[in-house]
Amino acid sequence: MKKSIFPLILMLLLFGCGSKQSSDGFQGKVLDCEEKETFEMPSLVDHIEFVKIEENKDALIGFGPVMKYKNGFYYIMDIVKGDRILVFDSKGKFIHKIGRKGRGPGEFIKCHAFDVDDLGNVYVVDTYNTRVIKYDRNSKFISEVKIDFLAKGFRLLSNDKFVFLTRKKQKAYQILVTDQQCNVIKRYFKFPEECIDTDLDYKRFSDAKDGVNYIHRQNQEVYNITSDGELKPLYKLDFGSLTLSDEYRNNRGKMIREYRKTKLPHMEFCDSEILVGKDAIYGEIRDFEKKRNGFFKYDLKGNKMYADFPNKKDRRNINQIFNPLQLYNDSILFSFERNSGGDKINNKDALPDNIVAHLESGGFVICKHILK
Repeated sequence: MKKSIFPLILMLLLFGCGSKQSSDGFQGKVLDCEEKETFEMPSLVDHIEFVKIEENKDALIGFGPVMKYKNGFYYIMDIVKGDRILVFDSKGKFIHKIGRKGRGPGEFIKCHAFDVDDLGNVYVVDTYNTRVIKYDRNSKFISEVKIDFLAKGFRLLSNDKFVFLTRKKQKAYQILVTDQQCNVIKRYFKFPEECIDTDLDYKRFSDAKDGVNYIHRQNQEVYNITSDGELKPLYKLDFGSLTLSDEYRNNRGKMIREYRKTKLPHMEFCDSEILVGKDAIYGEIRDFEKKRNGFFKYDLKGNKMYADFPNKKDRRNINQIFNPLQLYNDSILFSFERNSGGDKINNKDALPDNIVAHLESGGFVICKHILK
């Protein structure tokens, strides 16, 4: 009786064609990111729509905005100040702000993260007052719940669960899943001893069809945390011989300092948000040897990595997708533009006159890149 060769063929299909087997026990799909093709980032996009954001003395957006588009509204937080969340409608008109600085009910010292539910209720993590504050869709204070740790990141998992990214100094685990009274239900990813707690916070969670996706920066892995709080490994970005060494992966402060000042060997690393779609993954990539940042797309159907490292001049083209904020409905990549610090937009002729005038006056513009 002949043995079936079907299992062998199945294994070849699963582990061939651009994917690898993990040597460290990772159970998701390993993506070969060492070999890549160059492409022009604008080729991803069918067209761009621009939203001119209406700022005033009560609604000023500073450096490092964090944005969530939900229920037809833009919710924008300045990560540096972190003392308010600004709400704009779909056309960029200012509606209201949420919160004010203080320690009383409905006030916060600094917001490190926030999320919005389907009803428009806004949840704010008041890091230094160690609490989660809930507001209704009209910015009215509803309630607050104390937490016994410093949260660096936060998302809603469902109507009755939260997920937090914590600090090493406070907790032994990076991820805590809680109920809405902030009682811990599950813990994931114990901090390695050698890890220095200087990671990015607000770009570690991204939208998912069920729950949220979490980017484990040190290991370059993407996980789905389901609405029930279960952890599912999705993808591992494997840069092969270009993989960043442990001393930099576990110490982001050192990585940034030496990236700027020291000549380093050719290493590549995704140091920002990774946006996961149905057929592709998008994100920013850093080349340490040439000290340049780029944008990548990993084609999940074709199992191929594409990267674009535009020069400094081309980075200022409005159709470049830098400063990515959110992947919405697998069809829109949101980014932003602000003409500040002496930078100039190169291809102004591709923009409507009112958008050019708004940028030249220092205004803030949301770019909706409609994907092909």
